[in-house]
Parts: sequence; C-alpha cells; structure tokens
Amino acid sequence: MNGNIQLKCSNYVAFSHFHGEAVNNIGLFSKILELRENNQKLSEEIQRLKEQQAEEEKQRQQMREEMQLAKQQKIYEQQTQASATVSPMETGGKFCNKCGKPNDVDAAFCVHCGNPFVTETTEEPEVKEETDVL
Repeated sequence: MNGNIQLKCSNYVAFSHFHGEAVNNIGLFSKILELRENNQKLSEEIQRLKEQQAEEEKQRQQMREEMQLAKQQKIYEQQTQASATVSPMETGGKFCNKCGKPNDVDAAFCVHCGNPFVTETTEEPEVKEETDVL
C-alpha cells in the first residue's frame, strides 16, 4: 500500500507541476487519501445501517400483521364462544323436555333426540251463555 501511496503522490506532484502550482506536500496528499478512505468506510457503514433499518422495519411490519391477525382471531373466538353460550331462551328458542338441549323456536321436533314439541294453546275454552228463549 505504501508503494501505491507513493505512486499516487508522484502523480499528484507531477499533475500539480503541470498546472504551475508546484505543490510538493506529500503529507497533504496522504491526508486527502486518508479522508477518502474514511469517506468510503462511512458510506459503507451508512449503507449497512440503511439495510439494517429496512430489515427492522420489515420485521416490525410483520409483527404488526401478526398482532392484527391474532386480534381478529381472538375477536372471532370470543364471538363464537359467546354465540355458543347463548341460551335458546335468549334468542327466542326452546329447550327439549326430554333431553334438555336447546332448539330453535320454530322446531317441531328436538334436533338432538327427536322428541316432538307439543304446541300448547293458551286459548280459553268458549263459555256459552245460556239465554232463555221466550
């Protein structure tokens, strides 16, 4: 590397003489080369940090998506569980007298045991008034 610096330095000195500046300061040229190398290293470090930042953002986005999916799944499970624990009476349904399981309100037979539901009429029998015919 030292030979490389000397070659560049001699080229720099020759270039400087060509333009009439007669700069013969090898220390200054070495400092310029050192600054270029540092600049290159910093550029590489910046690029590495940008790539790292992009990867971290990708991971954060993936975590946000997973959290959203887990939240949706939890809501779905809660809704499913809530609908499974609702009694038929709350939804207008009825329980079977034989097996005690829930059924739809308009069911004619129990969907679990087949027991027929008896439709009870709440009508009162007609009372006939007796009238005397004259």
